[in-house]
Amino acid sequence: MTKVTLKIKGMNCASCAITIEKAIREKKGVVKANVNFASEKASLEFDSDKINLTDIQKIIKELDYSSEQETSGETGGDEHAQKNSQEIRSLRNRFWGSLFLGLPLFYLVMGKIVGLPVPQLSLKLTLLSNWL
Repeated sequence: MTKVTLKIKGMNCASCAITIEKAIREKKGVVKANVNFASEKASLEFDSDKINLTDIQKIIKELDYSSEQETSGETGGDEHAQKNSQEIRSLRNRFWGSLFLGLPLFYLVMGKIVGLPVPQLSLKLTLLSNWL
C-alpha cells in the first residue's frame, strides 16, 4: 500500500472536494481517498500494483483541477499564511470602503429616526417627471 498526500488547486467549494473524492474512490486499487476542501489536500491510500500516482493525477486533471505531490518535509505554512494575509488585507480594504460610502447613506436614511438634524434634499428630476 502506498500513502500519498496531494495538494489540489482550483477547488471552489466543498462540492468540488466531494466530486474529486468520488472520482478517485471509483478506481480499482484505491483503498482510501479523503479530499479536504479547507486545506486543499487529498490523502490517498492505494495499491501501487493496480493504479499509480500519475493515473490518479490524470483523474484529477480530467475534472479540471491541478494537483501535485506534497513532499514529507513540506508544510506549506508560508504560502498559506501569505495567501491568508492577502485575503485579510483585501477584506479590510473592502470594509473601510463600504463604511466610508455607507455611513453618509445611513445618516440620511436613519438620522431623523435617531434625532439627528438631517438636511432636506429637494431633488428635481425633470427628466423623470416628464415621463410620469
